[in-house]
Amino acid sequence: MLPQELEWAQYAATMLTYIMRRTAQLIPTLLAVTIVTFLLIRLTPGNPASTLLGPLATPAAIARIRVELGLDKPLYVQYVIWIWRALHLNFGTSYVNLIPAGPYAAGKMVNSLLLIGTALVISSTIGIITGLVSAVHRGSRLDRGVMLGALLGLSFPDFWIGLMLILIFAVALRILPAGGMFVIGDSRWSDIPSHIILPALSLAAATTAVMARVTRSAVGESMRQGYVIAVRARGAGPIRLNVVHVLRNALIPVATLLGIQLGFLLGGDIVIEYVFSWPGIGLTLLNAVQAEDYSVIEACVFLIAFAYMIGTLLVDVAYYVLDPRIRQSAERR
Repeated sequence: MLPQELEWAQYAATMLTYIMRRTAQLIPTLLAVTIVTFLLIRLTPGNPASTLLGPLATPAAIARIRVELGLDKPLYVQYVIWIWRALHLNFGTSYVNLIPAGPYAAGKMVNSLLLIGTALVISSTIGIITGLVSAVHRGSRLDRGVMLGALLGLSFPDFWIGLMLILIFAVALRILPAGGMFVIGDSRWSDIPSHIILPALSLAAATTAVMARVTRSAVGESMRQGYVIAVRARGAGPIRLNVVHVLRNALIPVATLLGIQLGFLLGGDIVIEYVFSWPGIGLTLLNAVQAEDYSVIEACVFLIAFAYMIGTLLVDVAYYVLDPRIRQSAERR
């Protein structure tokens, strides 16, 4: 094996070990989330058996359904059964839709991830570029304009931005649809791009503002480092200097922000999905809570927690790639 191939093999092995270690550290968090979800559903007022049968159900029928659902067993036995089924995406049947809750929620989760992923791409691209430009021209009118825009993006709530976008582009100009994921009565994938623009922009507004401010600060700090002064003294061009050397090191705090913003987007996604009638897991969870559809609630909460953990793991991998100190620490273990 060539030295370069050996180096890459060692790099891949170390990264795999690092990912496995970080995954193992996330397992207790997932267990804690499942325990809280399991207990909240079972200890809150309301009875899944009575909800399923309706207000006219007899005590005998309710008792029979409780036995069929396993609600007559001790809580710890119910939890073991529940977690085993949850790992197989089996949360029972939706009381409202009369279909398996796990696959139903998973399909809605795909829609939400599509919306959140689009919002992250928009916020990362615009935020990083504007933050870099603002840092390079610090103190200029352009810098003040970018920071003013970031302040406005943080000042207005995302649902208000969504309503204003609907008013302008859907009602006044009539160039984009006001809500939904597809044209009513149709379900072509070609409909998604036009439907996703407004909710993605609304969801990305605050994240873009934060991203621009953090990137500006991180780039400004990197530009004061000694290695940047040395690279500039060797005659590096402004594009190579700012993009290759400055921005690469400034992306470490930006990666940290992405992990934080992922949780923010998963939370704010519920409001945006409601405003735009986007058929995602946030709107599904809201409707399930209103209908007391316990199986769907459990499936939605479990999938949201799992998605957040995967996002956290991806951020940790980004740390490993961007920060040599983390790679060196992982290699020493």
